[in-house]
Amino acid sequence: MNNIEFNEGHRYNADGELEGLYTVDGKKAREVHGNSNFWEGVKEVIRYYTEINPSEMKYCTLENSIQRETNKNETGGNDSGSMRQALSLPHGLHLALTDYEPRLFRDKKMRTEFMKRFPHLRTCNKV
Repeated sequence: MNNIEFNEGHRYNADGELEGLYTVDGKKAREVHGNSNFWEGVKEVIRYYTEINPSEMKYCTLENSIQRETNKNETGGNDSGSMRQALSLPHGLHLALTDYEPRLFRDKKMRTEFMKRFPHLRTCNKV
């Protein structure tokens, strides 16, 4: 595989049934990739998570594409424009990515760049 290791954690399928006890170790990924290859490290975490959770990622990608097609507008906002859903990813992947970089989804600039680089995890057409 690669230098990113499994980390113990509960993994559930779409029906809520326990599938396994492993996910990606985001902290180990950060040690391997450091700051110089930040986005390459994020990409590797996603790739590795997809490798060990293929059905979960396939379902998430399919749901996101359906959501993009049925949105009221390109930005994923509601009718009044007061709320917007822009991302949807499996909980285990979210945990691994926040272990990799805690600010990834809180920092607007990083979150926007994430959405541009990984459009299959977006629920909107326009960032």
